[in-house]
Amino acid sequence: EVISDYQNNLITKEDFDEFNTSYVFELNNLKLEKENLTKSKISTNKLDWLNKVKKIGKISEIDRNIIDEFISNIYVNEDRSVKIVFRFKEEYEDALKYLKNQNCMV
Repeated sequence: EVISDYQNNLITKEDFDEFNTSYVFELNNLKLEKENLTKSKISTNKLDWLNKVKKIGKISEIDRNIIDEFISNIYVNEDRSVKIVFRFKEEYEDALKYLKNQNCMV
C-alpha cells in the first residue's frame, strides 16, 4: 500500500501526493465510465418496448400475446369499472413528447 510506504518513510510526501492524485483521477474516470454504462443500459431497456411493437406490427385485434406483452395488470373494481395498467406507458409518453418536439422543429 502506498500509504504504508509513506508512513514507513519509504516514499516521499511528494510521491505519495502524486500517487494519491493519480488514484483519485483514475477512480473518478471509472465512476464516470460506470455512469455512462448505466445510462446506456437504461437507454437500451427503454428501447425494448419499441422492438416489441415493431415485432408485433399493426394490431388489428387483441389476443393473449398482445395482453401479455403490453398489459401488466387489469383491475375490476367493486363498481365494475375496469382499470388497465399498461407496460411501457412512460416510454410511450416519452416517445410522444419526442415526436411532438420534432414536429415543432420542422
